[in-house]
Amino acid sequence: MKTFEYPLRIHFGQIDAAGIVFYPRFFEMVNETVETWFRKELDYSFAAMHGTLGSGVPTVELKTKFLKPVRLEQVMTWKLNIVKITDKSVDLKIAGTVDGTNHVEVESTLVHVSIADDGNIKSSPWPDAVREKMLPYMADA
Repeated sequence: MKTFEYPLRIHFGQIDAAGIVFYPRFFEMVNETVETWFRKELDYSFAAMHGTLGSGVPTVELKTKFLKPVRLEQVMTWKLNIVKITDKSVDLKIAGTVDGTNHVEVESTLVHVSIADDGNIKSSPWPDAVREKMLPYMADA
């Protein structure tokens, strides 16, 4: 199984008065990790999806465990794997780690959608090339 790893240094604007990452910022980091994975590894960027391709991958379910605080200047490495792929969705497991220890664990379900010119959104199958590029990230059953 292949793991997508994405390191992010914690900046001042991401912390709260207690000196730790303000919890909504983790969701921004998760989205940045997913978006970067789609662009770098799947060759299916959000810009192309939402631009010329008329598609998208909205999050339909998100479960999060906050295990340890994360502080200013720490580097979180986000690790992404696939738990399950269907014709139209993908279940991801994403862990935010500091020095190899999980600080945040996220389970996320994304659905592939087509977006019509009139704004109508409906689920649609993954493009074959994208699905093929996802398969190496599938966790061992």
